[in-house]
Amino acid sequence: MLEKASLFATKREAFFTLGLFAFILTYSLLIEFQNYKNLTRFDSAQTNATILKQYKKSKETKNGQLRNYHILKLKS
Repeated sequence: MLEKASLFATKREAFFTLGLFAFILTYSLLIEFQNYKNLTRFDSAQTNATILKQYKKSKETKNGQLRNYHILKLKS
């Protein structure tokens, strides 16, 4: 019969491997969070643009209420 092979020789090796995987996972999540923070950061809050068209638009909702919108066509 075939014997059952152990993946780790000692419990210490198993805990070390588990700790290493946890560190890699934490580090990867930290890098992804930094990328997310950089993606959502806006350096300039103002943009200069020329107004090409400006008009009001109305739309009826599912409840029957009338919603008014202001439409701006801009060129930066």
